Amino acid sequence: QKHTVMADESVPEVTTDPKVKKGVKDLSLPIKPSATKACLGLADNIRKASDETSKREARRQMGLRVEEKGKFTDGGVVPMMVQCLPVCKEKVMAEAVSLCVALALAESPQNVGLATGVNVEKVVVDLVANKSLLVQAHAAMAIAAVATAGTAENRAKLVTVGAMKQLTSIASAADNEKALAEQGVNKLIAYKPGQRQEEAAAALNKLTVEDTAKQTANDVGTLKTLVSLMSDESVIKIVTKKETTESPAVSVRAKVEAAGALLHCVTVPANRAHVVALEGIVPCITLLSHAHIQARERAAGALHQISMEQGLRTPIIDAGGVDKLLALCNMKDCSTLAHEEAAGALLWLANEEDAKRELCRLNAASTFATLLSTSEPA
Repeated sequence: QKHTVMADESVPEVTTDPKVKKGVKDLSLPIKPSATKACLGLADNIRKASDETSKREARRQMGLRVEEKGKFTDGGVVPMMVQCLPVCKEKVMAEAVSLCVALALAESPQNVGLATGVNVEKVVVDLVANKSLLVQAHAAMAIAAVATAGTAENRAKLVTVGAMKQLTSIASAADNEKALAEQGVNKLIAYKPGQRQEEAAAALNKLTVEDTAKQTANDVGTLKTLVSLMSDESVIKIVTKKETTESPAVSVRAKVEAAGALLHCVTVPANRAHVVALEGIVPCITLLSHAHIQARERAAGALHQISMEQGLRTPIIDAGGVDKLLALCNMKDCSTLAHEEAAGALLWLANEEDAKRELCRLNAASTFATLLSTSEPA
């Protein structure tokens, strides 16, 4: 008997990507050695895509139904990859599958929804403890993807299963020559020094939009780690037979992401005093003149939040915060948000006599008059 499909019936779309079809075969449990190559091929669909539209389509195809010889696999390879992660014992396979999962989930609410059904939050958080630096970096990327493309429920579950503590553990573990030597070289997936810290800081920035994450930030050491990342100016020296290279232990991106996470955290009043006690004021002030505009915005935002507490204004003033905040207000190559946050901090600091005297000495009235004459409402 023929089945007539009515106009209002929903017919699941079937993938047209042969790599997804092959992936379903290779990733079905028990996992097969060919899963490594299959996941690298799927990852390359995203990594080597020519534009964002192509990347989105590659991700979408990964989550579509697979039809093979009359059999259907709903969700494509997405749930299967997540289920395979805990059983990937071989290092190279774990690195390939974890990369593919992270790329598949990024910016894809559809794929995060599919992965939610197989407990993706716990799987990726547990994955942070893997010995491979690449797997740790990929796990952090996956956590960030779930936190960004997922729902508030996804983020809450990430916190519940320990994401803050796990991310903090790798964000605070600086790469060194020994760790990099033990990691070895994966010729198909490059690892750069400091990558896992960078991805962990990014994930913390995405996750700390949740109140429960902010509230646990001090207890699990996140605030201390964020302050450390923002202030770290050390370098990693790598000695090989051919050459000796040096790179910053903490990348610019890691500092910017750490500043973003700190800004989220200090919107909770209790965390403001913790940051001051951890000597976090000076790193914030230093970032006010950083070349990266977002670093300036977020550092100024953090100081704005902290300066709302009367008892915490003096440390900002004593560290030269008034001068640097005013200098940010004077910067031409800056965003409106940075100006707004800096002026907001100065508004609170100006309640203190020391800050008033400093503002007068620096002729702040001229700066404020210039800002008031702009067309920007902020």
